[in-house]
Amino acid sequence: MKTLAVIILAVGLCVGAERFLNPGPKSASEAIGRCDEPSLRGFLDRETPADACDSQGQPLVAIAAARGNLEAAVVLLDRGADPNRADDRGWTALHFAVMINNLPIVRLLVERGAEVNRATTLGLTPLLIATQAGFGELIGWLLDHGADANAPWPDGDTPLHSAVRCGCAPAVQALLARGADPLAANRAGITPLDEARKAGNRDIITRLESAGRLGLDGLNPLVKAATVPLRRPAI
Repeated sequence: MKTLAVIILAVGLCVGAERFLNPGPKSASEAIGRCDEPSLRGFLDRETPADACDSQGQPLVAIAAARGNLEAAVVLLDRGADPNRADDRGWTALHFAVMINNLPIVRLLVERGAEVNRATTLGLTPLLIATQAGFGELIGWLLDHGADANAPWPDGDTPLHSAVRCGCAPAVQALLARGADPLAANRAGITPLDEARKAGNRDIITRLESAGRLGLDGLNPLVKAATVPLRRPAI
């Protein structure tokens, strides 16, 4: 009996030490960071709304996206989290998922109603994030699901400007195939084609020049504008 009592005491001490050395998460956001879905569900069951923010003002679903925690994102969305809830900079879960190039979470969020053209307070859309980083597969997926290929920054730069600067030919081709304008000038008067020529990227230059020469009716948009006949004033 004494031996059994000693064993039980030893086990109890070990369990207590484990809990002391590795305490459970103290909040839902911490549970997300630890990929501890059972604890996350416990917080949601007891006290934390799925649409809540952490102490820094980050929505829980955005934290899950930024951490690449697909399971936590599913749990939160199933419990009613708003996929479009933003932090004070206008960043939503979709912006964070795109930033880490996590297509499964991007797909989940868009399927659950995330706005694919939602811009941050600085005018940054998910597509602009993807083009700046040269995430070719993600760029194509966003374009296939409604992303605006010509939505600009406040300074007039389009996603095509960004893709050209990062030298990502597949991204450039994906944008051109979905209507991006190689002749769209930013506020400084610089077009994506100008950027490519400055960088000396022959592959991208060729793609942009070909797209610029061929509008929907086979004409360069600038040439087309110049050849529109002027109407005579009525007499």
